[in-house]
Amino acid sequence: MRETDARFQQLFEQIPTVAVQGYAADGTVRYWNPASERLYGYSADEAIGRNLVDLIIPPAMRAEVRVAVREMVDKGLPHAAEELQLMRKDGSLVPVYSSHVVLDGIDGESELYCLDIDVSESKLNEERLSQEHEQQIVLREMLEDVVEGGPLQETLARCLARLLAVSWLSLLPKGGIFLADEAGEALELLVSHELSPEIQTLCARVALGHCHCGRAAATREMQFSHCVDERHETRYTGMAEHGHYNLPLLSEGELLGVMVLYLPHGFERDSDKEQFLNSVAGILAGFIRRKHADEALIRLNEELEQRVAERTADLFSALQAAEQSNRAKSDFLNRMSHELRTPLNAILGFGQLLELSADDPEQADNVQEILHAGRHLLELINEVLDLARIEAGKVTISREPVSLSSLLAECLTLIGPLADERGISIIEPDQGCDRYVSADRTRLKQVLLNLLSNAVKYNREQGSVRILCAPEDATLQVRIRDTGPGLTAEQQARLFTAFERLDADRDAIEGTGIGLALSKTLVTLMDGEIGAESTLGQGSVFWVRLPASAAPENLDDPPPGQQSVPDTGVVDQSHVDVLCIEDNPANLRLIERALARREGLRLLAANAPASGLELVAVYNPSLILLDINLPDMDGYQVMDRLQADPATRDIPVVAISANAMPSDLQRGEAAGFKHYLTKPIDLERLLQVVDEIIDARGAEE
Repeated sequence: MRETDARFQQLFEQIPTVAVQGYAADGTVRYWNPASERLYGYSADEAIGRNLVDLIIPPAMRAEVRVAVREMVDKGLPHAAEELQLMRKDGSLVPVYSSHVVLDGIDGESELYCLDIDVSESKLNEERLSQEHEQQIVLREMLEDVVEGGPLQETLARCLARLLAVSWLSLLPKGGIFLADEAGEALELLVSHELSPEIQTLCARVALGHCHCGRAAATREMQFSHCVDERHETRYTGMAEHGHYNLPLLSEGELLGVMVLYLPHGFERDSDKEQFLNSVAGILAGFIRRKHADEALIRLNEELEQRVAERTADLFSALQAAEQSNRAKSDFLNRMSHELRTPLNAILGFGQLLELSADDPEQADNVQEILHAGRHLLELINEVLDLARIEAGKVTISREPVSLSSLLAECLTLIGPLADERGISIIEPDQGCDRYVSADRTRLKQVLLNLLSNAVKYNREQGSVRILCAPEDATLQVRIRDTGPGLTAEQQARLFTAFERLDADRDAIEGTGIGLALSKTLVTLMDGEIGAESTLGQGSVFWVRLPASAAPENLDDPPPGQQSVPDTGVVDQSHVDVLCIEDNPANLRLIERALARREGLRLLAANAPASGLELVAVYNPSLILLDINLPDMDGYQVMDRLQADPATRDIPVVAISANAMPSDLQRGEAAGFKHYLTKPIDLERLLQVVDEIIDARGAEE
């Protein structure tokens, strides 16, 4: 037994972590091992002989413990275990896991032994894990809240209240969030939680560098105080002692605000807690920055909407002014065309009468001067009005395959007399001109006549003009070369400018200075290009480049616009005549082939209003198919002419036009058209309309 006791004694003495105490039923300490000395601070001499309950049990628990010990002895309970907060010699508490064992003593008295294990570290670990878990939940909830993106003040208030519910902050759940003002000179209190009215008033606006929060803003570093020290400059009577955490809210280096959290007086700093607070500050700063960006975007959108509204109003006013100007310009052009041509008609008409009756050579010369000046003035009026109509958008282009060789032949026939007067030789176009281009034939003829006329007028005496054609990819270039004096670089820069004569006035060369500008505009409308190349003293080359085109089908058919039947002056009663006035050859051929399906119909064709009206007078057709966009006179003007004549007012007229807006159809109905057909032409509908009208005319007869 002595050997066994010695071994147990040695074991208890050497156990490093278990405090062992032996005591009698009355609580008197009989044994106290070294581990107990280390845990509770009492030496064996200080402990043995004293009451164990008085040594290590906190006063509030002593009566309860004495009762429990007596019950163990009386009831013969062999053991018990529980976790307790026991008291050290210095009065501090230590958490232990305490096991109590009851043994029968040698003298017949019960002996009790306590085996206490210090669980401080495990409790700290549990608390740390619990705290981390709690903080992770708070961070997640804050992230969800800010991602939802509610109003700034409401969201920050919810986040602050949730943060102050964290266990270690709930010890003194007070705080606030300040935002930096626009000037960056002060903090303004935006939201607060449980702050006193005095603090809310005194801290409504805090200068940077003032008090703890102002210092956090100025230094952009966390400010901590475990008490109200001398740095806490804002005070009021009755203010309770407390500590502070002051965290700057930073995003991409920009100070957005400061978060202030109250702490119990004497609170010590903790790196884990500060890391958590820094994460919170980062979330709030990101949210504040996003809201500021949203607000800035809203303001920008409002400003843009305002500017767009103002700009729209300005554009609407400008559009109205432009439309009014265009209407005024159109009215002006119509009036000027009439007012200028009327007196010129008299001048040239009576001048020609004088020319026929002038026997005196001097008088004949005078008449020629009048006629020459009148024709020059008419040319000027035509070009000015033509240019003005183009600029006002009143000129339409009708593209078709145009034979360059035949068009150039027509132009040279007209230019020949002018060239002969000056002894200018015109070299026939080369074989490269035996091609087709996509253009408006009338307008292209106008351009080529202008270029050829210039090549003759500005050439040297006994000079020459040469015409060359060169294919270039999908285009064809027509080059007109003269042997004139050429142009300087400065003169070439002034080409194609309206009313620019290039000093030709000094050479007494007649001209308006409009031809090249007008030609450039017309070529551009035909999707082409025009330009010039010149070397001083060696002549000039003016060129036109247009899209190439394939030759039209059925070249052996009579050219559109020419009378399709012999003009014998006798109407063939075995046919029903239908007249089509259309300036586009392709459209004319399409209608011709469509009507060929109807036996007994004869198509009369005209590519200009004047020739069409002549055919009406000769043949009195049963039906007229009339294009709207025609040169010299549009379809509505032709319709007016037909209705003004009693002999033609009853002839049914069908409009065929690419103008297909509802307003165009309404205008056509008001103009008296029997039908208004739109392009692309529905051939079945066209034939149906023709049949209805011809059948109705036959029934009337």
